[in-house]
Amino acid sequence: MRLFLKTNKWLLSVYLVLIGIGGYYVWQQDKVSLHYQMNQVVGHAFWDSFFYYITYLGDGTIAAIFIALILVLNVRMGLALLICFALAGLVTYAIKQIGYDEVNRPSFVFHFFVKGKTLNYVEGVDLHIHNSFPSGHATQAFAVFGLLAFFLKQQWQKLVCIFIAILTAYSRVYLSQHWLIDILGGSLVGFTAAVFIYFSFSLIKKTERLNRPIWQLNYANTPS
Repeated sequence: MRLFLKTNKWLLSVYLVLIGIGGYYVWQQDKVSLHYQMNQVVGHAFWDSFFYYITYLGDGTIAAIFIALILVLNVRMGLALLICFALAGLVTYAIKQIGYDEVNRPSFVFHFFVKGKTLNYVEGVDLHIHNSFPSGHATQAFAVFGLLAFFLKQQWQKLVCIFIAILTAYSRVYLSQHWLIDILGGSLVGFTAAVFIYFSFSLIKKTERLNRPIWQLNYANTPS
């Protein structure tokens, strides 16, 4: 644990600071007013395009393709990412369907219930209306890129991974697909899954034999 905290101190610091800031605003304001304020930055051509595309990094299909590529390059890491991806996805699905299936998304709420306030939307975005909490894209982004960051050695690589996860999660608010609390909840699910899977693989020493590209696996000589 001490080594984990030492090698990931900057990554963990960035994440905890942003969770703290986000949690503070969620606590201080109602989600409708908060979302309206955050939505006022929407409309800049560059950022509209940037967040339109980066949001796909939290999409299940894109994540699956990314994990498949990692699996080819490093079987152990790929398997860990796959399990983490599945675990985080199942937890998020269960929360959405069992506990928060009636939570509506920003576009639906502002269209039907909020008078006198209109959201800015990014052109071309197919807006969803229900099952808002937690954000699945935020969950998958933090599960996949969070766990990848734990496996990587260089500090700059870890920080790149966590910033990709943060930007992907934020894109869901920018595109009015989710409330701020949705991406905070999703990030917690994904990040927790990443920590759990990382320590699970660290404790199972037999997985070390898989720490190589798929073409270097020698099944005939692999000890049982």
